[in-house]
Amino acid sequence: VLLTASRRRAEGAQIVLPDIPPDLTVMVEAVRLEQVLVNLIQNAQEAMTGQSDARITLFFEDLGDRVELAVTDNGPGLSSEIVSQLFMPFATSKPDGLGLGLVIAQGIMRDFGGDLRADPVVAGQGATFRIDLPRGPM
Repeated sequence: VLLTASRRRAEGAQIVLPDIPPDLTVMVEAVRLEQVLVNLIQNAQEAMTGQSDARITLFFEDLGDRVELAVTDNGPGLSSEIVSQLFMPFATSKPDGLGLGLVIAQGIMRDFGGDLRADPVVAGQGATFRIDLPRGPM
């Protein structure tokens, strides 16, 4: 969240964070999870550029042996055309994009025994990306 704060402030985007229990852990390398979250937050920010009520919400669900973390924005959402290519290398809708961010992010999550996916498209209701990870020891 701190790594994306200056740009978010400049664009007036709000971020809503959940209360996370201090004993909630997942089996990942912190720096690589951070890389994935920065990518998802930056993508959400870019999707809402110029939007006056831009909001990114992070939430999680403890599923016992798994934890699901979601990053949701209230931007224009994803077209079904884009969704079909989200995790394909070099496919991008950004003029200056390489089309590798989500591919790399999904690979990182799979390296940890987890996954990264996008929720089904609902026109005009923003986008939601979900990270599923194995829970760490308690």
